[in-house]
Amino acid sequence: MYANMAHLEQFRTNVVRDGRSYSDETFEKAAKILNSAKKGVQAAGDSKEKFEALVAQLKAQKAQVQEEEVSILFKHFLTFIFYLLAPIRRRSRRASRPTDGHLNG
Repeated sequence: MYANMAHLEQFRTNVVRDGRSYSDETFEKAAKILNSAKKGVQAAGDSKEKFEALVAQLKAQKAQVQEEEVSILFKHFLTFIFYLLAPIRRRSRRASRPTDGHLNG
């Protein structure tokens, strides 16, 4: 099934984002089992090659998805920091402005 749906971008993205069932190690082990003469797994035609190509694509896709997630988290973190600092910036601006009474004094 995975080999037959490997050409679909959305399928690969969903597989990688499903942290419960996807890991690089599991798919690499599955590829080794498919190619193992001891296991004697029979696969139709070019399914083994398709699956191996899928494993490589999924690893690349996972790196890209992780990079996107880190970028999103970083943006959320910065938004939170600016939210926390905004009242401090407003107060410091008010405190640093001299008033008329202080200038004449």
